[in-house]
Amino acid sequence: MPDGHLIIAANSRLTRTLTQETVTHVTASETQTRETPEILTWEQWWQQWETRQVIQGRLSPDQLPDHVLTPFEATQQWAWLLHKQVQAAPDYALFDGPDTARELYQAWCLLHENLLPYEPEAVIASEAMLAHCCDGHNRSAESRLWQTLASAYRQQLMDKNWLDAPTHQRWRYQQLKTLAGSDDLAWPKRLTLVGFDEWPPSMHALVTLFRTQGVTVDERDRAVTDTPDSRVKVLADAQAEWQSAAHWAAKTLADLAQHKPMSQVRIGLVAPDWQGGLQRHLQTALEEALYQQFGQPMSASSDTALAQPSLVNASQGQPMSQLPVVSNALATLTLAFEPDRPISYQAWSEWLCSPYTAGDLSQRLTLDKRLRRWQWAQVRWPSLLVQAQAAESGVRLPRTLVHSFEQTLSDKRSERMTAAAFATQAQTLLTRFQWAAPTAASDPGEKTSLSSHEQQQKQAFLDALATFGQLSLQPSRQRAAQWLTLLRRYLSERLHQPESLGEAPIQIMGMLEAGGQTFDALWVMQMTDQKWPRPPKPNAFLPVTLQRDRQCPRSSVEREYDYAMGVTERLRHAAPISVWSYPCLEGEARLLPSPLITRVQSGAEASETPSDAPGSDLLASQALDDAWVWVQDDQAPPVPAGEDLPGGVGILTAQSQCPLMAFLDYRLGARYGLETVEEGVPRHHLGTLVHEVLEQFWRQHQTQQRLLSLSQDQLREDVAERVRRGLADLGDHYPASLLTLEQQRLTELILSWLALEAQRSPFEVVAFEQAYPVTLAQMRLHIKIDRVDALAGTDAERRHLLLDYKTGRARAKDLWPGPLKAPQLATYLYALDQVGALGYGILHSDDGVRFSALVADGDEINLPGRQTDVTAWAKKAGEDAPAQAWSAVLQDLKQQVWALAQSIQQGEAPMCLMPERSENDLAYAASWLALRLPEARNQWEQVPHTNEQDDAP
Repeated sequence: MPDGHLIIAANSRLTRTLTQETVTHVTASETQTRETPEILTWEQWWQQWETRQVIQGRLSPDQLPDHVLTPFEATQQWAWLLHKQVQAAPDYALFDGPDTARELYQAWCLLHENLLPYEPEAVIASEAMLAHCCDGHNRSAESRLWQTLASAYRQQLMDKNWLDAPTHQRWRYQQLKTLAGSDDLAWPKRLTLVGFDEWPPSMHALVTLFRTQGVTVDERDRAVTDTPDSRVKVLADAQAEWQSAAHWAAKTLADLAQHKPMSQVRIGLVAPDWQGGLQRHLQTALEEALYQQFGQPMSASSDTALAQPSLVNASQGQPMSQLPVVSNALATLTLAFEPDRPISYQAWSEWLCSPYTAGDLSQRLTLDKRLRRWQWAQVRWPSLLVQAQAAESGVRLPRTLVHSFEQTLSDKRSERMTAAAFATQAQTLLTRFQWAAPTAASDPGEKTSLSSHEQQQKQAFLDALATFGQLSLQPSRQRAAQWLTLLRRYLSERLHQPESLGEAPIQIMGMLEAGGQTFDALWVMQMTDQKWPRPPKPNAFLPVTLQRDRQCPRSSVEREYDYAMGVTERLRHAAPISVWSYPCLEGEARLLPSPLITRVQSGAEASETPSDAPGSDLLASQALDDAWVWVQDDQAPPVPAGEDLPGGVGILTAQSQCPLMAFLDYRLGARYGLETVEEGVPRHHLGTLVHEVLEQFWRQHQTQQRLLSLSQDQLREDVAERVRRGLADLGDHYPASLLTLEQQRLTELILSWLALEAQRSPFEVVAFEQAYPVTLAQMRLHIKIDRVDALAGTDAERRHLLLDYKTGRARAKDLWPGPLKAPQLATYLYALDQVGALGYGILHSDDGVRFSALVADGDEINLPGRQTDVTAWAKKAGEDAPAQAWSAVLQDLKQQVWALAQSIQQGEAPMCLMPERSENDLAYAASWLALRLPEARNQWEQVPHTNEQDDAP
């Protein structure tokens, strides 16, 4: 150790700050030569000390451990021991898992860091120490399990001459103590500790040893002011809190930048817990606020923004597994190492459309859109590769991906491999798939190169992968899928902090990272009683009383309160101006302020009012007192004569609900965006399958007489086989267990329907899924009728039944009487004459099977279910010619369809609900947000009504 002044800081950020302050002070000093202190973190100093002793020969290679386990390696060793113990003793099966292994290793760390004294000189706890530690606690299953595994882990360390983090720290201390008596071991004259809110036992032991060697030890207080201006801010919820903090930081930065260079401004945003996406939300809000304040490009808007000096720096870092470049690499490896494993469509789509996936971007996006339309819940890429080779499939994969996939299928890999072999193969596969290696782009917006941050992410992953291959993990040989799972876990625990250009003025950090830091202004968030002080969380595998007696971290309420009080006091004096905030609500739960908020409260403010909300200054600048000018703009361009009706029959239904919705959804194409893929088998897939099975059945059997000639066993076998064949094509795209359930359900549903058909009057099916061209209001329309029956025993003019299968809810009353709500069936009247009935064949798992139809004469046409008998209605109403009522009804339906088509052709698109419609009919509109129903309702209440037909907005 060199002579002079040694400063040990609480974290790396503080070492940089202290170093910069020292350089600035020395530069400004008039003294030509001046001794500068050595500034290191606790771990940096120990690493430097150990390296120096080895180089200078004080520590021989024989004294060094053969390997020092990283925390990840140690946790995996515990996980392996736990797994073997569970296999030997199934009673412990509930304990098996990575979380339990992490808790077990934490108990080992607590034992060596807090419970065992540094005197006597024991590096690794003996069996007697392990037993003594669990005295009085050995009746619980947790304690017995930990003692058994700790003994096995201890023996493993001893046999292999290994150490882990806590035992390595004890070993270093013992080596330093042994060498303390050497005359040639230099000690610093002064040791200063900066930024530590508490000293762990290892630091107490080191300080005691330093003082015995005559070293002056002190602790530096970096308080900025003794009279801080602290305010308490009460916000509605977490979103209001992070938005307010972001806008405050941007405004404060603008104010401070007027008095000194921005590079010298230090604004802190501190919170006790950054989990749950808080850091991401805050950074997004900061980007927006800084863009409004300074015009700084937002990182999500362009690659150039990532290359510019940022005004914000987050000390927390981000788990590597969450980085976009790394996520794409892991997805690529999952596809390559597990070709037979089905992956969810969401995961496939994210990988396929990622800018870090190779291949023509337009081809990849086109394929994604096509697959979304097919609604596959899961994908097996080997099956997709086979389909891509069939010209009629419509599947087109970029050549680059096809070549990579084909090479991967031809690879021969060993069943089990070492971690090093896995890492080597992973690098080979990533190179083959051209991961994160953009080339010259042919499409606008396609990535041509990686930004600085993306390049850092890529290199960090490659470094982590190489390191992973060198780890000592058990078992040493595993399948590639198992190594991939461990790699994900390893990356989730490894943080990535991008290198930034210069020191950012706005710093996002946790309570510990803020240790020893000073600020021009500070905002401390999340000051609720649930977040601060932290709730106690003693380790379940060690005696709680022992943990409390030794003041272990998170062991008791009192210990956490005292610790939080010290941190709070330090932060209060870290800036001349500070804001302390907490949200009132989390969801519907009401939150209480931290008990420590009273220590900083100098006059609490009320919950944020609208005038305090972000963006209120923009609203205030508008001339709100100007008179509103209302302009009616509900005329869309007409549809040219001779063109196809946009959206087919669907636009007629939409026009009958709300003309503006019809225009936005169909003519502007809102409903033609990317479809959302459901987790299970989509309803329209199942509905299509019902249509296909019934079509095939009636094509073969045609008449009711043939249906009645089949026995129950024959009928069941026939239907079950058709359903099975229909579902067979979906085997690669949905879970097998789900398809089995659907096969049973659909078979029973169709059998119930055919049983209903057997109760009808005699009939013959004469048309199946027949297409008809129709002209409406000078527009072409192609319609397809599910089924047309020829009815026996009816007049020639009424011999046809037009039937539309529905696996959802539908009713014939939407046809007549009253305004037309279901134009689809009425449109069929333009395709076929001699109609005696039209309606729905409803096959619904919850509501059962039935007919819901509009019939000319119920005495002639018997349809089990709910039917509207027009002739009976006319007689009851006292019509002069009830026999002619049916023709009048059909003509009225055709006229209403024509009127709807004509309004579309003429471009009528007002924002209004049609008669007998409600806002619920618009709930599933693709353009629901664009309809702006609350605003339309408000305008409707303010504008005088001049047209009695305008019943609602």
